[in-house]
Amino acid sequence: MKRNLILLFAVWFAILMAGSGAQGKALQKAPDPISRIALFSKTLRQDQAQIIGWSVFAREEHSSMVTRQEFAKTTDYAMKNQPGFNWRFAGSHNGVLSWSGIKTEPSGLKTSLTYFAYPAGKMYRTATLYQAQAEAFNPREWPNQQQNMCRSIAKIFHGQKHIFSCVRAYDSDKMKLGLLNQGDRYLKLFSAAPIERLNEKTFVSISAYNNAWNDSINSGNRQMNFQVALRNDGERTIITMGTPIITLEY
Repeated sequence: MKRNLILLFAVWFAILMAGSGAQGKALQKAPDPISRIALFSKTLRQDQAQIIGWSVFAREEHSSMVTRQEFAKTTDYAMKNQPGFNWRFAGSHNGVLSWSGIKTEPSGLKTSLTYFAYPAGKMYRTATLYQAQAEAFNPREWPNQQQNMCRSIAKIFHGQKHIFSCVRAYDSDKMKLGLLNQGDRYLKLFSAAPIERLNEKTFVSISAYNNAWNDSINSGNRQMNFQVALRNDGERTIITMGTPIITLEY
């Protein structure tokens, strides 16, 4: 059973788990969701897991209301200032207008950028979505990819963005520790305290909080900024890590 985007979380409270040592030092080198991609990837590769994809997702809602003509004008200006994208108008679906652009870089980084306008009476509310992804983590390409993403996000957004990042991998064997124990192990490695859990026979999802990271989202009256999901898929295990939550299907 798939968990889609950021809307589904697990529920079960557990006690605090804390990590230390070299991994704890690494946490200080990953202060933002983008830099944590390298941290997650390194940890998974040390466990002999194969990275099969990572992504960065950013979204910003704009508070001002605009007319359709104003949306067309501002979007046209924004697209001209984002070179290298192949743009197309996605048309009007249920009154929602959108322009989408796609760009692929030699490093393997694929970027999509979408400008939305949602009807609100006779006016429109607008939003911007950005997603960058790659099918593998290449340490040699990563510094350039990270720099490009940070530069693009700084240029596209206006201070109200929310950024999410995910890494996906698979282990060729079923977890010897069991899915729940392996999930708890990852929490210890990242000094994260569990907030919510879902424990099924072939699937485990744990949401947690690391107080060394200064970003989070609210879940009820608690905060979370790390999620890990593990699924048995035949003779292998699919592992997904996300911060502050997972935005990939898992």
